[in-house]
Amino acid sequence: MKRWVLSVLLSASFAQLAIASIDFRKYGSDEFSPARGERFEIPYRVSGGPQQVEVSIFTSDGDLVRVLTESNPEKSGDGTLVWDGKDEDGDLVPDEAYVPVLTAVGKDGRKTTRDPRSDSGGELVDDVGVEITPSKDISYHLPSPSRVLIRAGI
Repeated sequence: MKRWVLSVLLSASFAQLAIASIDFRKYGSDEFSPARGERFEIPYRVSGGPQQVEVSIFTSDGDLVRVLTESNPEKSGDGTLVWDGKDEDGDLVPDEAYVPVLTAVGKDGRKTTRDPRSDSGGELVDDVGVEITPSKDISYHLPSPSRVLIRAGI
């Protein structure tokens, strides 16, 4: 009898320690245009019991644009949040690259986050053959299709 009670207590402890996990599923499309009134679906998968799910949308510079929150806590499984291309003030954002960050919050308040900026973000390429003409035109050659960020200033 003591073994049975001990195993029930251990099972309850392990159940309470269940850690949520959250990750992105494959996007239906890799791009969208807020200017054309398009919406962007952000599919995710959550496990570890009921979780409140939110997606924080950031600019490539790390500025927070919008936070989308699932209205009902998700049980383990697949879900999708849809972004209408607007910021927190309801204004359309420019067609640009944005980074979604997933967060799941359990009933106990523990948060689990999947931030693609922590393991992606491209690479810095120094030798791209940049040329600046007298009329201030900038030209360059990239070894493969890429997203480019050019900053100019004093």
